[in-house]
Amino acid sequence: MEENVTKIEINTEKELYRERPEDKLGILDLEVEINNKEKVDIEIQLIDRKNLVERILYYFSKLYVSTIKKGQDYLSAQRVVIIAIIDYDLDLTKEIKEMETI
Repeated sequence: MEENVTKIEINTEKELYRERPEDKLGILDLEVEINNKEKVDIEIQLIDRKNLVERILYYFSKLYVSTIKKGQDYLSAQRVVIIAIIDYDLDLTKEIKEMETI
């Protein structure tokens, strides 16, 4: 199925929503919404702080839950894609032989 991008919207609010002030702060490098049905978080990391996988999982979950509201079916949640541009080796990806795309 071919899909065309008709609208890209950049979110200038960098902080992820927190229900309480003591909740963990998440700051996105770049959040993009495509065609009002897909959220993309683009993260750029030059220094290995040894927490990228956990941080990306946290950002993914916060973005995902932000796409669904009370009373909506879980299937109505938007697709969330994370793109990480890093300047170091990541143990998690060392075993990948070739790039995969969906």
